[in-house]
Amino acid sequence: MRVPILFLIIIVNCGCNNPKAISKAEKFEIILTENKKLEIIYGDYVFKNTEANRLNNEGIDALKEEDYDNAETKFIAAIRLEPDNPAILNNLGNIYREKGTHRMAMEYYKESFIFSDSTYFPSAFNMGVIRNLMGEYDKSFEIFEYILSRTKSENERTTVMYEMAHVMIKQNKCSEAINLYDSIKTDLYKFSEYKEDIAKFEKKIKNCTE
Repeated sequence: MRVPILFLIIIVNCGCNNPKAISKAEKFEIILTENKKLEIIYGDYVFKNTEANRLNNEGIDALKEEDYDNAETKFIAAIRLEPDNPAILNNLGNIYREKGTHRMAMEYYKESFIFSDSTYFPSAFNMGVIRNLMGEYDKSFEIFEYILSRTKSENERTTVMYEMAHVMIKQNKCSEAINLYDSIKTDLYKFSEYKEDIAKFEKKIKNCTE
């Protein structure tokens, strides 16, 4: 599993007087298209419930051990205690991504991203990954470009650009993928957890044909 982007995001009130409630899907589109209403804040999500925090941590440990059923049980128990917690929702999305249930994962990532006025932003990165896995390359690229335009962290930029190079390979944009990868590979080598994935990706680049 690749390193997630650690963002929190605040949706700034636009001052609109329209009393009509909007759907979650509509709200998601607003978040992605009306960037001027967004302010990114870096940090970790603070749990309100200590038991939910404990269960979430146990779920993460199980996820690392690839014990997906146990991890899912822990995260579901945690979300029952803290149903508005974007970190837990994001972790549930990770479970379903690992199980190959991509559309369900996407729903949890969306829920995490837009649940409240203060949402957990790693889910936006994961939505980009899922869109790529689902073959929705343009949507995936759009999400990554949005993140790239907002982050101030060089490590996060490297991670996002690496994912963008993966999307380009899927689109057979070999030259663009190579150029992008060449611009980040020195920084990418600093992440020891990427070593195996980098080797696989470099093989894909060599076999890429436009």
